[in-house]
Amino acid sequence: MGLIIMKLLSPLDAIFDGLNTFMFSSNFIDSRRNNAAESIGSDFDPTNNLLAIIDVLEVFIAIRIQLKLDCSCLRTLYLRTACMLDFINSSAHYFVKKKLLLVIKQCILCQFGENFAERSSCVLPQQHTNFQSDLLAVSNTVLQVLVSNWLEQVPVSPKACLFGGNEILGDEDSNCGPDLVMLRTVSLIVVKALEIKVQNWSFEGENKEDLNVQLQTCIHQLMMFIRTHLKSPAHSKRLIHSCAWVSLVFLEQDDDMVEAARALLNIYIHSVRGVNSLNAHESCFNPHCIFLLLLNNLTFDHCVLLDFLISAETCFLEYFVRYLRLLREEWQCFLCICSSQPLSIKDKDTADSSKCGILINSSKFCLGGQSQGLVDYANSEDSDSESITKLASVNTIKDSEKNNCNLDTRDPGNLSLDYCDEKDTNMCASSGTVFNKSVTCLIELKKTIARLQGRNLFPYNAIALLRLLFQIETLSATTLHE
Repeated sequence: MGLIIMKLLSPLDAIFDGLNTFMFSSNFIDSRRNNAAESIGSDFDPTNNLLAIIDVLEVFIAIRIQLKLDCSCLRTLYLRTACMLDFINSSAHYFVKKKLLLVIKQCILCQFGENFAERSSCVLPQQHTNFQSDLLAVSNTVLQVLVSNWLEQVPVSPKACLFGGNEILGDEDSNCGPDLVMLRTVSLIVVKALEIKVQNWSFEGENKEDLNVQLQTCIHQLMMFIRTHLKSPAHSKRLIHSCAWVSLVFLEQDDDMVEAARALLNIYIHSVRGVNSLNAHESCFNPHCIFLLLLNNLTFDHCVLLDFLISAETCFLEYFVRYLRLLREEWQCFLCICSSQPLSIKDKDTADSSKCGILINSSKFCLGGQSQGLVDYANSEDSDSESITKLASVNTIKDSEKNNCNLDTRDPGNLSLDYCDEKDTNMCASSGTVFNKSVTCLIELKKTIARLQGRNLFPYNAIALLRLLFQIETLSATTLHE
């Protein structure tokens, strides 16, 4: 298959780069319209041509990632990102710019797109000769245009992007905007570019202080962009908390939300190691705040977390394991953040800025130490397996005494709600404090996974995940008894 496609694409190597540069040049649309008006006396709309070449770029991204090819034409989007980002300031139609940014997002996330048979979520090709350098080039280009106030030129429709249009009939005063699809796309492009930059800063030989300045500048630009378009009173109240933007922007799209949380977690881990002076909370990517706000938006329901863990649509398993490892190392930081939260996270809409200032200061307590290195999920299965197996067996016996129904014929993908009874779900709501709610949620999740694992109904080996949850439960029990 690869050889056939290489033969088909080889004639494009010499012409596609020039065609792409011409189509996305800043004066292409205006010049074409002027020439067409002079020759035929009517306006010419190049929209169809632009949409067609954007579709071709999307196919090229899928081919490069899926088949791991390195033709010159397949590298065009990676090497001409600056031209395409500059095109956002042109007079092209809004939906053309939006589609182009969506393709750039797929490029930097290494995703195929919804039109292809397989899903490439969380897959990063390693075999490419030029792939890593091209991806870093895309990241550097995005961060360079941010410094030039590129975000101020990005159009965001004040109307929401809904399935049936962008207006609610009979409700002219409805405040359902802005276009969160555009906000999510731009935000995720920036966050992913920052992640790639931070992960590769040592290879580029950059100074740590320079990296610190660049991170803070880019995050500041992104927050200004988000606040500019989320300026309703309800949005403004939620944005008082500096880390609330993640849940606010990404909540409607699970895969993007998890991808953003995972990227911000990686930025935190690498920046704390390499730039000790960087305050992660003031820079809006403290992972503990992001996780607590995520749980709050899920009403601390462990059943939803279980759905995420079972689903193949997101990278939640990878994110969750990485975060639990960090939580284990930064337990005191987590406690500090929980205790500083006024009343509960659920009251964040009414919390004033002075109370949120306590949370900002509390994060400084934990950033001085070095975080431990993360290892692959599979590498952690060789420790504490005996205790987890025993735990799973005990939970299985208890569960079998309570439930006599046959579960062997059930689809693991539909098990989460069956194993989350109403009593367990309501426990989180009645626990009181942020700490109690979050820990109760994790403990109930551990019990549910252990029951499924004990009956061989969980879709993958969850021993390592159970071990981490068991360690968090032990830490919480120790904290409560101190």
